[in-house]
Amino acid sequence: MSLSPTDPNVFGVFCSGLYTALRDLARDPVVVGFKSVVGYRTGLNINVNSDDLSGIERSVVATVSSWNKKAGGSSAPRLADKELNDFVVRAALLVASEFKKPGKYSLLFIHGHTTSKRKDTLV
Repeated sequence: MSLSPTDPNVFGVFCSGLYTALRDLARDPVVVGFKSVVGYRTGLNINVNSDDLSGIERSVVATVSSWNKKAGGSSAPRLADKELNDFVVRAALLVASEFKKPGKYSLLFIHGHTTSKRKDTLV
């Protein structure tokens, strides 16, 4: 999927690609569920009721712009924006429920480079 932050439909293209990828994974018989690791970068409080699509759209544009600047870099792109990360987690849970696959959060409390506590929650 090729995205440009200047494309007026970047949000629609991002969402279409996201849901297509999640549904393709959900159809795969090898995939038994979706798991999300939610760490300190996005907070441990996932907003499950966000209707602010304009904020999420701004996050997509900023994230795509960041990805394009790092193209050719050695590290994979990251979703570092809390609002966008929450949106992706909600999308994964929606698709998981659509295909009757479990969703699981692993909440990691991270201090420095060590994980001090872990709590798993099945959704």
